[in-house]
Amino acid sequence: MDALAELPPETPVLSPRDLGGHNVLWNNGRVSGILD
Repeated sequence: MDALAELPPETPVLSPRDLGGHNVLWNNGRVSGILD
């Protein structure tokens, strides 16, 4: 499941809560990893 596909392109960087409480590692605006 690609959670980002459901978001409009203008959506700002997600907070950890937005991905089920995980901390997300961003790289140039793209998710490069999910940290527990």
